[in-house]
Amino acid sequence: MKSHPQRQQIADEVHARPFQQLSSPLKVMHFAVMNAEHSTEDILHSVSALYEVCGANPLAEGATFGFQDVGQLSLRWEAHNEFYTLTFYYRGEEQSWQQSIPGIPQDWSEQIVGELITGVQILVKAPQEDEASLSEDPVSISDNLAIGSHIMRKAATLWTDFKGKAEVAILYEGPVLDGVFGDNQAIGSQVMRKSATLWTDFKAQGEFGLNCILLHDHHLHDFQCGRLIQRLCEIDTYRAVALLGLSPARLTMKQITDLGNELSVITNHLSNLEAGEEPEALSALMVMAAKVEEISAETAHRFSASEAYYAVVKMRISELDETRIEGLQTIEQFIERRVDPAMRTCKAASMRLDRISQRIARASNLLRSKIDLSTEQKVHDLLSSMNKRTRRQLTLQAKLETFSIIVVTYYLFDLIDRTVHYLTSGKTEEMATNGLVYSLPAVVLGVWWYVRRVTKEFKSDE
Repeated sequence: MKSHPQRQQIADEVHARPFQQLSSPLKVMHFAVMNAEHSTEDILHSVSALYEVCGANPLAEGATFGFQDVGQLSLRWEAHNEFYTLTFYYRGEEQSWQQSIPGIPQDWSEQIVGELITGVQILVKAPQEDEASLSEDPVSISDNLAIGSHIMRKAATLWTDFKGKAEVAILYEGPVLDGVFGDNQAIGSQVMRKSATLWTDFKAQGEFGLNCILLHDHHLHDFQCGRLIQRLCEIDTYRAVALLGLSPARLTMKQITDLGNELSVITNHLSNLEAGEEPEALSALMVMAAKVEEISAETAHRFSASEAYYAVVKMRISELDETRIEGLQTIEQFIERRVDPAMRTCKAASMRLDRISQRIARASNLLRSKIDLSTEQKVHDLLSSMNKRTRRQLTLQAKLETFSIIVVTYYLFDLIDRTVHYLTSGKTEEMATNGLVYSLPAVVLGVWWYVRRVTKEFKSDE
């Protein structure tokens, strides 16, 4: 038994982009860069040069993924069809919202080719010691029986023994206390079965215009933390590239509206077209059909890509396993409210494009039917005219039959008379001549019968 030629490739594809083992405290900077018509070789060369500057090994030729650790710094690069992503992880204790990471040169962005479409900065904070101890051992406040409950809509947990001791654990510190979101509306939820709490405002800010996400680790495992970070990065990336279809969709909507108005004018006048105006109307419809096909060719890929990217966004959000925090929108609610209408616009533009194409096709078929009927009528009139001329010719021929009978009778009578004169003489010639004269009516009837018999076939074809 031989192995399939693609067996190893299929097996490697399953593990092509593995999740990393990550733990708090952690700082992440993630960038999504459009290829911008740069070749794969140029992109790979620029990213590989950045790896070398940061102290990592260069990427292999033809690589589509690379992850390397350089001390407290880790670098991750992924190549996609029309964009690539670059992610930096820093495991240092001292973290800030400055959009820079130790170990990466200040001018690193100038070495990278492509166009930045979106980016996200994530700070993962370690579990608080008092929170962890109180969560794991609430009765440690005393040796007495502890009484406890969630208070303030689960914003804190209270324990007491009603003997002079009470402790309160603040479970979810608000993002305003961290000072990163300012007056912006914050979105937050508990994720990964309440293993962590995150806040964000989906507002681009800073030098690179990154979206900031604050993540509080409660009890995330290393692989669980890696999956969570990767999902948050992919949500931000695919959300941005999915919205690339919004601008073409709006332009397409305007073009379809103009084409629809023009088509309505043509269809309203189809029943009132005068003779000779059909080709001009058909030409206008053909121009409109060509315009629709041109728009469809320009936007089909973008709309289908946006639909696929948005499907990935929804799948990644579902994998977060969010639990709502009272008073805050979840990421799922925010995306459905802000991004879903844009995706519906793209879908509506695609559907309207199909419908206008069908309308043009129906109008063209109707006009072609009208032209075909007109052509058939002209052909029918032409054939009728030819038939009339043929009838006139046959009528004329019928009128000339009388003269034909006289001429044929004359020549036949003359031929017989000459023959009699040459073959007989005397009494016999006289008798033959008299007999020929008396047989003249019979000769005339015979010639008439013969001519009628010949022309009868032509008259029956009418």
